[in-house]
Amino acid sequence: MKEFLLSNPVIMDDWLKYHPYTQHSQVDFYYLRMCNKLLKESIDEPLLRETKWSGFKDLICMLLCWFEDVISETNIWRSFTAEHKRLYGKFLPFYDTAVDYYDDEINLQDVRFLVWHFFSLAENDYLNAFRTI
Repeated sequence: MKEFLLSNPVIMDDWLKYHPYTQHSQVDFYYLRMCNKLLKESIDEPLLRETKWSGFKDLICMLLCWFEDVISETNIWRSFTAEHKRLYGKFLPFYDTAVDYYDDEINLQDVRFLVWHFFSLAENDYLNAFRTI
């Protein structure tokens, strides 16, 4: 699979489809490099190893977009968690956020929720858990 990664990395078009603009900037190259590094580092994850390659790349891009939002302080994620807290008394659905959750930091619960959210909304093509490359 690592050989496949080298010939099928995340490209700028993969990254830009998660953004409201079409012209890339220098910052986009930074996140694109991070996408490919994360792709390489997580290649042996059992869940990801069994996911179609296009879904794997989309998940990596989506997680890096979330990271970009947190780092750049655009605050889309923070707005979501704050509104959820206001409405339901906790920052995220399904996860315990009363202990070890810091609304101004990156939390494991955030990542778990985002992965769940991605797969729950993904097309059936991504959910073919037994398909290999």
